[in-house]
Amino acid sequence: MEIIYKKVKAEDYGDILDIAKDIWGGSDYLPHVFHQWVEDKGYFLGAYNRQGKLVGCSKLTFLLDKTGWLEGLRVHVDYRNLGIGKELAKRTLDIAKNFLQKGEIERIAFATHVTNRESIHINSRFGYQKIWQNIIVSKDDNYLPKMKKEEFKVEHFQMTYQEFMELEYTKKHKGLISLAFRLEKATEEVIAKMNKKGQFISINGYKGMFENKGEISFESFELNPEAIHLFYEYFSIIAKEQDLQLPCTTLLEEELIIKDQLVQYDFETWYDWQPDYFYYELT
Repeated sequence: MEIIYKKVKAEDYGDILDIAKDIWGGSDYLPHVFHQWVEDKGYFLGAYNRQGKLVGCSKLTFLLDKTGWLEGLRVHVDYRNLGIGKELAKRTLDIAKNFLQKGEIERIAFATHVTNRESIHINSRFGYQKIWQNIIVSKDDNYLPKMKKEEFKVEHFQMTYQEFMELEYTKKHKGLISLAFRLEKATEEVIAKMNKKGQFISINGYKGMFENKGEISFESFELNPEAIHLFYEYFSIIAKEQDLQLPCTTLLEEELIIKDQLVQYDFETWYDWQPDYFYYELT
């Protein structure tokens, strides 16, 4: 089968919708970020059949911490097991390596779920090393919020880079910001961007951060079951209002000391409370 690899165009949006409808039960975030990805200075690579239909894609994103972040690897359900995903990964990596050699980025990285064994296998062969892992925490897909929006006192606040780096949360996470299935090293530029976007939030007195890019992820700065529960309740209401999938957060393996309390709040994980979200880096 002849497949042509080239940059994705704005006119391919309909094909992206066709690809995304069979991913994560139709709740894939890619349609929400498609136009941003087409327009930003990264590289949005597409795989096209002979008729010009987009049947797969992969994205290189330039993060503010000088990381070339690989994400958005997708293949249409009718075109899987044909080597297209592997070729997209290889070509996107080659593009990223070119930027690395030119000094425009300092590292290449990606994150994936433990169940994505093909991606882990392919990228391990490319020389990536796993340097971080955590546990994705959420609730049942049919979960309904038990609180009402008016029960929350929500305030956005600003943080300096120094204040963020002094948080116990930041020290435990070695300066990595884990939001929206992306990990980024905290820098002054990154914190300034988060301040501008209003990503630091206080909910009923508990402080944390969040991101909404077609799906909502949050991090409570306190390892407190009630805080995590309140964040989840609030953002699940927002998700319902915006017709998004339910939010999620993460834990470190050492933080499973609060597992029993989280279970009492109906929390569950995607992989039986085992580390399942892996961060890989190539320098």
